[in-house]
Amino acid sequence: MSEGLRALCAQCQQPLNSATVASGCNHLFHKVCLIEGAGCGRCGATLRPTDCLSLYNLCCQEDHEDVSDIMAAAARIRASLEGLDDVDEAIFDNSFFQAQGASEVEEVALLCLMRERIGSRRVELEDERTQLCTARERLEVQQRKLRAQQSCKRKREEEALKLKKEIRSLVEQHDQISGELNQALRHGKDDEALQKLIKLVGLVSHPWKMLSHVARLRDHFRKQRDHHDRDRALADQREKRAKREIAELERTLKDLKEQQHK
Repeated sequence: MSEGLRALCAQCQQPLNSATVASGCNHLFHKVCLIEGAGCGRCGATLRPTDCLSLYNLCCQEDHEDVSDIMAAAARIRASLEGLDDVDEAIFDNSFFQAQGASEVEEVALLCLMRERIGSRRVELEDERTQLCTARERLEVQQRKLRAQQSCKRKREEEALKLKKEIRSLVEQHDQISGELNQALRHGKDDEALQKLIKLVGLVSHPWKMLSHVARLRDHFRKQRDHHDRDRALADQREKRAKREIAELERTLKDLKEQQHK
């Protein structure tokens, strides 16, 4: 392996010529160089041995061709998996490869494929988790809107019920006061009738409107009474004139009869 292509440890930058592990950030380390809590020399990610994958007998010395062998083995494994319905199930099913008598290099290649599939599934799960969180937030927003609408509906129903009770009470008071007002008017109790009328006007929300209509009604009846009085006066005049004419006719008839007897 040439110097430019030699695999180096991400921490000490020395060739990987001893036990090798792959970190959670997908970089290679000497097993002794991977320290809990240290930062990756490549990307700075925090190193955790529990997230690392041991590559067993993988060695990247110049006189070894493990890397190319592993890549070739991984390519063969991928080719053998083509056409299967569930590739993940086959990769993680040990019996599938044990039946084929896999070598150590193929086992390492399989582990690398497993790690690759796990990383891919992790990304997919993160995407699904993000989508789930977004959907959950939208659901919470919709639920808050629904609760607000339900609360508003309850308030309006309560207000409507309260208004119905107030209207029923006003109608009962109106009927009672109207009956008392009619009795006071029939018995000629003007002062009592005035008090009842004041109470009746006080039941409406805008008394001035009612008083305005009452004033218009009063003016209307005054005009009708004036017309009636004028018509009655004219009728009286016509009646008096007719009586005078009848009296004159009777006198004239009497005179004519006397003249005939003579």
